[in-house]
Amino acid sequence: MIIFITNLVEILTLYKSSVLENEIKWMKHQSFNKILFGVLKMENQCVNKKDFIYFDNIDDIDESNLVRLKNGACWHIESLIEYIKKKHGKNDATGLDNYPSEKLWEPEDLREIFDNAYSRDVDFEDWYFSGGSSKTAGYISDKTLQVIDETASILLSKGKYFDKKFEVQLLPEEKQIWKKYTIGPLKQTMTAYSNVDPSDRIIFKDVEYKIETRFKKDALNNMYFYYKTLSEQEKDSIKYFYNDIEKDLSNCLRGNYCVFTQGAYLEQLYNDVKELSN
Repeated sequence: MIIFITNLVEILTLYKSSVLENEIKWMKHQSFNKILFGVLKMENQCVNKKDFIYFDNIDDIDESNLVRLKNGACWHIESLIEYIKKKHGKNDATGLDNYPSEKLWEPEDLREIFDNAYSRDVDFEDWYFSGGSSKTAGYISDKTLQVIDETASILLSKGKYFDKKFEVQLLPEEKQIWKKYTIGPLKQTMTAYSNVDPSDRIIFKDVEYKIETRFKKDALNNMYFYYKTLSEQEKDSIKYFYNDIEKDLSNCLRGNYCVFTQGAYLEQLYNDVKELSN
């Protein structure tokens, strides 16, 4: 009997020891996960301790619901989507206390937002590229759209605005020689003269200079300074579709950017906004 009790005590002691060891392991595992999660947050530099709308502690937000933006702001995904919809899709952080930037997000953040499970459940990406974009397009005035369309037309040397300048500002002989080598089988690039008759080259060169300076540079100047006069809301609406427009126009004016490419970007901007406005 004594031997039995002794064995029973040993068994219970071993069992208690085993349970305690497993409990300690579990606690260590939980602590490790908590520390790891904290380190990840630190590495991603959450500048805020609480969500900007729901005011949840960032440390308490489940990883699957946490969105870390490039500017350092961290959000609960539901809170972020709610706020973006409230702003009609406009990339504007006005009204948020202690927000790290004027923009709500950077373009590269969108994919992370769209790919979140909650975002997919509520079809946020579809909303963003339909209703949200349409409302943002509505902030861009008809006059601004006309200036964009006119600039694109002149930079690309095509369309009604370029044609009008061509007809009004060039002499008959200049128009004749230019068309001779830029339309049909003798069509030239701006720097190719192999098929231009020597007797026509002086006039051809003069026309090219007028188009590049009087037409295109003036159009770029007008677009750039017109853009600078717009309200912040209209500028932000344009940047929603073409984020680098101001920088690209400035570079193009300094000769550091391809005029044709700038024209193509403005043409795409016009088409995108016009389609949504309709």
